[in-house]
Amino acid sequence: TFRTAPSLFTQAYYIHDWDEFSMKAVVYSCCEDKTEEGYRHLFTSLVTYANTKNITLNPSSVLIDFEQGAINAINYVFPQ
Repeated sequence: TFRTAPSLFTQAYYIHDWDEFSMKAVVYSCCEDKTEEGYRHLFTSLVTYANTKNITLNPSSVLIDFEQGAINAINYVFPQ
């Protein structure tokens, strides 16, 4: 996702959701950096937007490749 990011950004970040039949991309985001703070901003913004649509984001599980900043941000925004 780093190579596919537009030149003004560091990373293109995709979030997928799956049900019993398929996996779908549900969020496309361009990130300015790969810091924990940047990921916290992304996930907090998603929660805030979802709340305006009366949607509660509370994932029961998260699958992520090893990117410690994103892992820390997910644990911060979605504490278990």
